[in-house]
Amino acid sequence: MSVCIISFSSRKGGNCGQIAAYLRSLHGDAKLYDFSDFNIHPCGGCAEHGNAVF
Repeated sequence: MSVCIISFSSRKGGNCGQIAAYLRSLHGDAKLYDFSDFNIHPCGGCAEHGNAVF
């Protein structure tokens, strides 16, 4: 059985990351996607064009 683990926490090594690492240790073939590894920012396009809705 394939296992996919997704951690959406932005804090590297935080509680969610530690839990994800523990779950991965239980399932050696599990794929871990840790969003703290990605550089994600809002596009900001709407604000640049005066279309921002807040």
